[in-house]
Amino acid sequence: MSANDADPSTAPWLELLELVDQAAGDPAWRSAVPAPGGTGDGRPLLDGVTLALDARRLQRWASRLLDSAARNGGPAATLAGSADRLDVGRLFGAAVTADAARVRTLARDVGIDADALAAVAALLPAPLLRACAAAWAAAVPTSWDGGHCPICGAWPTLAEARGLDRSRQLRCGGCGGDWKTAWLRCPFCGNSDHERLRVLAPAEAHEQRRVEACDACAGYIKTFTTLTARPAADVMRQDLGSIELDIAALERGYQRPERAAVSDLDVRVVLHERRAWGLLTRR
Repeated sequence: MSANDADPSTAPWLELLELVDQAAGDPAWRSAVPAPGGTGDGRPLLDGVTLALDARRLQRWASRLLDSAARNGGPAATLAGSADRLDVGRLFGAAVTADAARVRTLARDVGIDADALAAVAALLPAPLLRACAAAWAAAVPTSWDGGHCPICGAWPTLAEARGLDRSRQLRCGGCGGDWKTAWLRCPFCGNSDHERLRVLAPAEAHEQRRVEACDACAGYIKTFTTLTARPAADVMRQDLGSIELDIAALERGYQRPERAAVSDLDVRVVLHERRAWGLLTRR
């Protein structure tokens, strides 16, 4: 999506995604990636690792992200300078495990808008998660066809009908994860009863973009036709550039899951002062 095509309402988010892209280019994230965790038992590869991060570097990244969001005004304005008051280690841990309740508690503890912090904090671990996804891609079991991301355990952001054979690939916005799944199956609840699955699509773009919705759980996912996998950095941009599909789904009573895909994801965050970045080690 080009800048000229962007919906004005998404401009603040596109600015934040630019910051994430810049941060993800720092080789320090790549050098911090360990051997993958997980148990091979439907657990994502992030499960069971300890993240040893340099406190000052993480503080600077959190400040840059939150202060940039604050400049857009509204409730997000309360985020200005908040990284100096927040426990950024706990915030990072809550964001990487999708613990929305803990993020909101951290916001209330320092008197900032909880919704704004919850929205922006989801981007905080993205540079590290992308590095993990790139390094761990070969470790994803070829048989993986679960609804959640095999790398970080998040719900898929969108689906791709890819290639000439139109294989169905789920994509994670946080880490860029990419995994194959079956058609006619809801990624959120596993429903495969075709009579309880729906397709919503603009008449002029049915083959290029559509919503696939499930009457069993009232969830939905957007699907885009593509010949090749889009880069990890573009998954969230594709999502932002298709708000009309979200509106169509919401108007019909469908929504994205609010609950975490993996509610007991085991990730420990440890901060230190001695090195640029520590190693992430398997516990």
